[in-house]
Amino acid sequence: MRVRNVGDPASEIDAGTCHHIAIDNTLYDNVTHQPAWRNLTDPPGDLAVYLVDIQELLGPHGCGQITNSLTVLYTAAHPNLGATTLRMDGPGGPYAFTLTPDAASSPTDFFGTAAPDGFVVSDLRQCAYLVTLSVGVLLTDGDHDPDPLIDQIAFCKR
Repeated sequence: MRVRNVGDPASEIDAGTCHHIAIDNTLYDNVTHQPAWRNLTDPPGDLAVYLVDIQELLGPHGCGQITNSLTVLYTAAHPNLGATTLRMDGPGGPYAFTLTPDAASSPTDFFGTAAPDGFVVSDLRQCAYLVTLSVGVLLTDGDHDPDPLIDQIAFCKR
């Protein structure tokens, strides 16, 4: 193994032998975001799967409005999955969610539903809101860690 100070190739020195090393070249192709209304497919080579949608807007209700219930659907997948968080921005926010993993969910294939945490949907002001999913992956190139991957979905509260 060789070690060096970040950004200083001249500081590189021998550091012994590493008996175990993990290399992960997992990439995801053709991931579709919010198929219920947007049908946006990423180009090949996504670092992870990171998807957010809203149950009440699925199918023919993609242009509907939220009134008194809000069920957020999330999916995050990668062999070295980091933190997965949800938040909602809008008047009076930010707002938090409680993530409830599906029974078949795992640490590397994390999916389920999220419910409002500390707020009541029917009490929200009539306005536009933005739900943001942030997914981290536990990877490095030795100098940098990748930024969290973000997926968002907006809706109007009626």
